[in-house]
Amino acid sequence: MHPSLLAILIFVITLGTYAATMPMSITLEDAGLFQMVCYQGGLAHPPGYPLFTLACRALVVSPEIMNGNLVSALFGAFTVVVFFFLLLSIIRSSVVAMSAALAYAFTATFWAQSIIIEVYSLAAFLLFLCWYALDRFVQHKREVDWFLACLVFGLALSNHWPLAMLSAPALLAVIWPEVRSLLFKLTNSRFFLLTVLLFVLGLTPYFYLVTRPDDVFGVFGPINTFSEFVDYVSRSSYNDDKAGATIADKLAFLSWLPLETIRQIGFPLSLLAAVGLYYSFKTAPRHQAIAFLLNYLGGTFLLTLLLGFKFDQHGQSIFMPYPIIAYGSLAIWLAYGLMAISSMHHSLTNKVVQAAFGLFIVLTIALTNLPTNNRSKDSWIEAYFTLLLQSLPKDAVLFAEGDVLFFPI
Repeated sequence: MHPSLLAILIFVITLGTYAATMPMSITLEDAGLFQMVCYQGGLAHPPGYPLFTLACRALVVSPEIMNGNLVSALFGAFTVVVFFFLLLSIIRSSVVAMSAALAYAFTATFWAQSIIIEVYSLAAFLLFLCWYALDRFVQHKREVDWFLACLVFGLALSNHWPLAMLSAPALLAVIWPEVRSLLFKLTNSRFFLLTVLLFVLGLTPYFYLVTRPDDVFGVFGPINTFSEFVDYVSRSSYNDDKAGATIADKLAFLSWLPLETIRQIGFPLSLLAAVGLYYSFKTAPRHQAIAFLLNYLGGTFLLTLLLGFKFDQHGQSIFMPYPIIAYGSLAIWLAYGLMAISSMHHSLTNKVVQAAFGLFIVLTIALTNLPTNNRSKDSWIEAYFTLLLQSLPKDAVLFAEGDVLFFPI
């Protein structure tokens, strides 16, 4: 089947699954805030996520909860399609690429973040689109691919700059074979100016943070000065040097991370991914194998060292969505694990046999994570907070502390 038709099939499968399993009522996390900001306008919490806010403002045309959740589902489905083309460019097998792309679609975290209104599926879409453009630049030496990557990386910074920066070392590894050639090209004034112009163009959504009307909702009020803008974008209000966050907490997170990684695809397939990690260094170009590894380490272990969350249930719940891009490497290693198995016997190179293995992998991951991510009947949060509000006497003033209480209300 032609790759374009496979991409359409992947899009339909993922978007249909996300739509069928997404909650129809308000959820926790930041959902209440984003549902309101996307429908009524305003500022999301730092760093503001201006690109996501502008995109969802255009897509959220009604106050229904499903409309807001479909925004993440749409970006999630587009991410899986881009991830498929990236894998196809690297692996050259449509069967393996499709299997790995769908495996990523149904990993625990990516699925969970694609069915609630959040910024993470858009972050993954932009990062893997940038990766794909850079990979094409390295393979085909076309300047248009480099310029597209510059624009997309600027947009990624306009959506969730911390996640984009954590994946930057992996992107550097992707273009490493062309670094000398690229540095030479940047001495050309036209090439340099277009590079800077397109990158800066990708950052222009940040103007939204300072041009919105002052009477629209803001988590910390309007941004009136350059200093306030810098503080907001740099997330200085979320200083992680909290009492109780110690070296022991970081060590606890580091020991918890492998278990959280295994949770994405289950223990048996994690072993296959480990085989794929080894096989990628044996068969893939070295810069690509290093990029896969850096992508995983950047969004997991490096992130853990940079953050200062206390290792408790609340800290874990905040951390869980952050490695959403890093888990793409798991799917890539599954693809290499599938190829490693296929290389063991000539009959296993048959596309039908590979497709059967791939289908087994996808269904195993999907069925493993379905009980947790099927939130179509999840309504207790709306029922609880509705009861809370209805219990208040007339003209009462309600004081709420923390996102868990504040955003759903």
